[in-house]
Amino acid sequence: MSFSLGAADVPCQLLPNPPAAPADVKEVSPQTMESRSDSTPAWRDPPAVLQPIAPPPAPASASDGPLTADHMQQLATADVRARKLRKAASVAKFNGYTIAVFSVFSLMWGLGELASDGFNPLKLDWLTFTIGAGLGAIAWNELRGRKLLTRFDPRAARLLGLNQVGLMVLIVAYAAWMLYQTATGQTELDQAIRQHGLGASDIAVSIIALAKLLTELVYELLIALTIIFQGLNAVYYFTRAKLLRSYVAETPAWVIELQRTQAGSLQ
Repeated sequence: MSFSLGAADVPCQLLPNPPAAPADVKEVSPQTMESRSDSTPAWRDPPAVLQPIAPPPAPASASDGPLTADHMQQLATADVRARKLRKAASVAKFNGYTIAVFSVFSLMWGLGELASDGFNPLKLDWLTFTIGAGLGAIAWNELRGRKLLTRFDPRAARLLGLNQVGLMVLIVAYAAWMLYQTATGQTELDQAIRQHGLGASDIAVSIIALAKLLTELVYELLIALTIIFQGLNAVYYFTRAKLLRSYVAETPAWVIELQRTQAGSLQ
């Protein structure tokens, strides 16, 4: 076949397709070749491309959590304002456990005297058991008031104050009764001296007079210290009532609920 190219005809022939590559020759991807000593071409991979290192994630800010910065500030402020109330709760805890110890001691003393008399109900020291039971009730009430105070219950301060008044009345009544027995000669010492017929001797008279003097001093001092100590304790608790009402009124409800939950987990 020939094509016409203007002035002269140039013969052209269509060549057949080139023969296929042998089966044992594999297609080689474009790679870099370097010469080796045995003139055999060696192929190597291109150098690795360095990838940029991603920066570490930024730390989560306070606004990313459930509590915002305003919430954290409210918690901090509430914690500072609640310190006086927590201190009052600590005082109530100390008072409650101390009174409970005296209650157990009084009851054990009464049981010991009853056992020494062969558990004769006619010789039961009702005064000792009454004081022990009264102290136990006051100790329980003190710890109850402390629990209410840790939950910011407005009833707590008044309950604790009245409880101290009750303790003061109990101790003063006991001391007054002992003074009455001393003044009328109804103490155990007076009964023992009369039982052995020693009341007329000079030694017995001196012993009775000295015992009465010391007994009166002890119980009069007990009355004075009780009025001062329990009275100041009652005033302290009553003055917490205003702080407690102010705290509950001015603190967000969710903060108080969180603090109540924390206090409940520590009971």
